[in-house]
Amino acid sequence: MDCKSHESRWSHAATDHSENRKSPKGVKVTVLSVAGHCAAGIKPGDFFIVESGGAEGHGASFMRHTDGFCPEAFHNVFPAVLAVLHGGRLPWEDAEGVARVSCPDPNARVVMGVSRITD
Repeated sequence: MDCKSHESRWSHAATDHSENRKSPKGVKVTVLSVAGHCAAGIKPGDFFIVESGGAEGHGASFMRHTDGFCPEAFHNVFPAVLAVLHGGRLPWEDAEGVARVSCPDPNARVVMGVSRITD
């Protein structure tokens, strides 16, 4: 696949500007697995929430339940959170709409799931 077709595929997959596509009320990031040693002590089932701010999702977003999440894990998951929070879809989402993102620490091997909060 050449770069041009890859860019086109990505841009269409990441954002759907159709009329019937609404941004979720928020995004939940849940730790799905920890295959190694996480120095931050993150465990499967830990989660944090990013809520959309302002009317129609315009304005500041708010983070809830962030205790224990390290900046490195958040740094890796943030682009996916931002895309999903504003109505985008990621090419690697599973059938339930969960996108998996990993922590950058190769010793921890933390995998997080990014999912929409719709109600």
